[in-house]
Amino acid sequence: MRERFDLEALDPDDPFEFDRGNLPHLAKHAPFTANDALDAWAFGDPLFYPAAEDGPADWLMVAHVPRAIVLVPLAPPQATTHGGADRSASTSPAVR
Repeated sequence: MRERFDLEALDPDDPFEFDRGNLPHLAKHAPFTANDALDAWAFGDPLFYPAAEDGPADWLMVAHVPRAIVLVPLAPPQATTHGGADRSASTSPAVR
């Protein structure tokens, strides 16, 4: 069983990292944006579910934003992004 990052360790003010590797993936889920993911975290009363054991995300965050319910996969900070960049020095999980 995989070890998932601790959700309690998320910074309440700056919980996620958005970079060149995960922004194109997020764009596939238009019309949702990085701001929607942050709004879901801050105001959407999010629920967290374990993601698939064999996938890149540790958690799935499900929350309400003004126009919909969003599902945001959260990957651990040491994960490699789709662009192949090593994010081992990151302190926030990536939104995938």
